[in-house]
Amino acid sequence: MTPEGIVKGLVWINIFVGAWLTFTAWITPGGLTTSALTLNDAALGGLLIVLAAWTLISEEERPATPLWLQVLAGVWLVAAPFAFGFSPWNDVPAGLLAITISVMSLQFPATRMEA
Repeated sequence: MTPEGIVKGLVWINIFVGAWLTFTAWITPGGLTTSALTLNDAALGGLLIVLAAWTLISEEERPATPLWLQVLAGVWLVAAPFAFGFSPWNDVPAGLLAITISVMSLQFPATRMEA
């Protein structure tokens, strides 16, 4: 399998993480309100989906920009429960998974531009 195939396969996991966050934002207690937890999880879930999709449609083997942005989104997911004072049961594992997948993907060589 090519590095591009491995990276894009890994990034599908972040699409599922984003979908999970978006879905669970609305089913958790208080999810039908516009609480900080609901808005944070829905926004970060949607952002992870968009960034992972950007990685998938990129023509580079390892598109660094969307992968680094996924790392930042994961860091925020880990920090947000403590910043907003809500339960970390969902956000911390999702954030750690997003960080892990993105950092693993960044380990592959980038495509070199040829003249």
